[in-house]
Amino acid sequence: MAERDSTPKFDFLAVVLLSVSAVAVYCNTLSAGFVFDDYLHIVDNPNIRSISSSLIYFQEPLPPGNLYRPLLLLSYALSWRAAEGAAWFFHGGNVLLHAANLVMLYLLLGKLVERRMALLAALILAVHPTPSEAVANISGRSELLAVFFGAAFLLSALAALGKCAGSGRLKWELAAALCLLLALLSKESGLSFLLLLLVFIWHSGPGQLRAFAFSRLAVLSVIASGAYAALRLSALGPSAATGGEISFLDNPLAHLSIKERILNASYLLTNYIVLIVFPHRQSADYSFAQFYPLSPVLRNMEIGQVLSIAIPFLLLLVGGLRARRRDPLGALILWFFSAFSITGNIFFPIGTVFADRLAYLATPSVAAAVLLMLSRSFGSGPATVSGVAAFAACAMLTFSHNPVWHNNLSLWTHQMKVAPFSFKAKANYGAALYENGRLDEAKRYLEESLAIESGSPGTYRVLGQVYSALEETEDAGMAFRDALAIDPNNPVTLKAYKEFREKHPEPLTQTEAPSGRPSKISSSAPRDLEALGPP
Repeated sequence: MAERDSTPKFDFLAVVLLSVSAVAVYCNTLSAGFVFDDYLHIVDNPNIRSISSSLIYFQEPLPPGNLYRPLLLLSYALSWRAAEGAAWFFHGGNVLLHAANLVMLYLLLGKLVERRMALLAALILAVHPTPSEAVANISGRSELLAVFFGAAFLLSALAALGKCAGSGRLKWELAAALCLLLALLSKESGLSFLLLLLVFIWHSGPGQLRAFAFSRLAVLSVIASGAYAALRLSALGPSAATGGEISFLDNPLAHLSIKERILNASYLLTNYIVLIVFPHRQSADYSFAQFYPLSPVLRNMEIGQVLSIAIPFLLLLVGGLRARRRDPLGALILWFFSAFSITGNIFFPIGTVFADRLAYLATPSVAAAVLLMLSRSFGSGPATVSGVAAFAACAMLTFSHNPVWHNNLSLWTHQMKVAPFSFKAKANYGAALYENGRLDEAKRYLEESLAIESGSPGTYRVLGQVYSALEETEDAGMAFRDALAIDPNNPVTLKAYKEFREKHPEPLTQTEAPSGRPSKISSSAPRDLEALGPP
């Protein structure tokens, strides 16, 4: 039986608490600069210098060429124009979006659980360290925008379903369809809000799903989704459905069979639950050497791995059974699975195997589910105390972790602590050291990264710049040529190589052929994962 099915009234105190919590815990991000992908999408991207030029991303993919998120780039252009490229303004925009999301998610949670519990769950999201990358990192704005418009879609759709037929209902339906389209134009994971709408409709009562299937709202939602699909197909072409080739380093699951991918994705869903309930570590990189695909043979797995694979299947079963009884716990469990329906590598692989920021939408459902179970087991008082304690602990963890996102050096110094064997961590740490003039250290980490993966043109280019600064001319020339052999038309590498040759015009003695440095991982995934050995 549902414990609460009415819409919570607008609560000014709740809005203040959520907003103040978001601003207080993320105020120390305002002094941070641009980091990592921010340079590709913002700092070095001339198309976001004006609003008109940013509109090109409605027709073209987002760099590096396999993403379609035009509304994200438009928001960057608006921020750039408003503050002339000041990083604090971009960070401030993320914090404000986060605060707005908290209010809407609180209203949605209030349709499933009592208001106090909904507020506590939203407050925990406000300060939770696991999805904090979505707020502290400017490039995490895609998550925030998708949730902003996705939550607005849900609220509008549910308002429309609660109205009698008439012009008032049509306005809500049109608003819902527009918000769905905007969520999808922010990030493809906006599609998960359609599944989440079905969860809320199913929870509202028997027969409601069938009524929705033949409603005007359903038709408008399909039209909005179809419009997005057409725009995406026009911009990405044949790769619109798959997003293009996925690197084994970024997502080894993309190179597994469907069965193996689902087993590994299930294992990772359990890891998301653990990180939400016990946020013991935060990482900006889960590429290969951080996560190693599980053996497809059950008897070769450890007992903990088998349990981790089984838990999501059991939860999905429990959630479905409880949702049939209109139990809010069932709806919250299905909320969690809906949140990862697009980004969980379940139905299809995406560009990353795992990311803390992807837990943003799922976190309030897990928090509310845990609070609900505590309330049923021990009473509302202990549940409230536990929620407040979780809020305080998460706030301290997040506030202390935010400085990691201050600049590239702080980010990759942290990553070397949590992922010392990661190719990406070593390569980007080496690049950050080079930017800070620490040449010998940069050389060491860049060479170590290429010993893991020798197919990265960007790493060869930075290593060439390091060699050049160290006056190791022959090695520099060879590194630049390795970079150009892999990616001959890269403008950044071509510019760096031109500057190098202007400084060292004399003929180089090394061969023009690539160096062929050894690699543990080829550019295509090995079919025999066992042969690679542990990272």
